[in-house]
Amino acid sequence: MPRFVVLRHDIGPNLTRTGDTHLDWMFECDGRLRTYATDVIEIHSSEFTVPAQSLADHRIEYLHFEGAISGDRGRVVRMAHGDFEVVESTPKRWHITLHWVINSPETGESVVPGHRVISELCVEAVREGLQFRLSATR
Repeated sequence: MPRFVVLRHDIGPNLTRTGDTHLDWMFECDGRLRTYATDVIEIHSSEFTVPAQSLADHRIEYLHFEGAISGDRGRVVRMAHGDFEVVESTPKRWHITLHWVINSPETGESVVPGHRVISELCVEAVREGLQFRLSATR
């Protein structure tokens, strides 16, 4: 199954796209990472809907990367990782099932050691742009 990672991106002085710390959601697709940014949210919650911004694809190396980003663009911390299955893919909706481990922001360790969370995530086109909708965490 393809892999994914969620990174908290604490921005540096040379990141011009945004001035705010955010989450980068990166999904392995065709040898690259399809990437979206969202506000920092509590990913431990069982459900959420949040605006998302599509970003340029990223290098596959970000699946395992943590630390300072070159060019003084900030640093990233791994918040969650796992693999996913595509349920539906259309131009306006990307529905996937996530099988993931959520890390503690304080320790970087799994919130529930040995336990993988299963969730449904839909990336949907809405009038205002894109939104992430996560549900059915178990």
